[in-house]
Amino acid sequence: MRKTLTAILGAALFALTFAPTAAFAEPVAGPHCAVQLTAAGPVQHCFPTFRQAIAFGTNGAVADAPDEHAAATDPAFAAKVQSPVARQVFTLIGVEYDAANYTGNTFSVFRAAACTGPTTDVDKQVSDLDVIGWNDKVSSFATYNNCLADHFFLADFQSVHTGYLSSRATMPIVNGTNMNDNARSIRWS
Repeated sequence: MRKTLTAILGAALFALTFAPTAAFAEPVAGPHCAVQLTAAGPVQHCFPTFRQAIAFGTNGAVADAPDEHAAATDPAFAAKVQSPVARQVFTLIGVEYDAANYTGNTFSVFRAAACTGPTTDVDKQVSDLDVIGWNDKVSSFATYNNCLADHFFLADFQSVHTGYLSSRATMPIVNGTNMNDNARSIRWS
């Protein structure tokens, strides 16, 4: 009896210690994705809420993100995701939205560090947004941690592109090409 009780208590303690918290909910299909840009390629986890995606991407350091629309213009959110605590594992460099004015579904992009600053180098990139299901979907975007984003009309950084820009509530028109719902690759610097 004593061994059985010890085993049950041990299993319960293990489950409580290692069970996902609300901030670290297990990834499920959802409209808000955290995309970690690793050397091996993008790793994507999707969640029902923007808050859950940001909590996952920041390893729980930012567990109280506002909704996706408010986050784009909230200085308190920007300060949190740019804090040293939030950047310990992965750093938020941008949030892409599938509707104008920072609304709709999102993919939040995380990398190992903040961007370096000059736009003469590429800090991170996704050569084909179709890999993460975001080909021709970006309608607005927000940038963080010293990063600017350059959206390209074609995969592999081909054709017209926006040039490096900070957050935009709508995608620009470049040389007569409306970039709204027309980005197929992105670079951050």
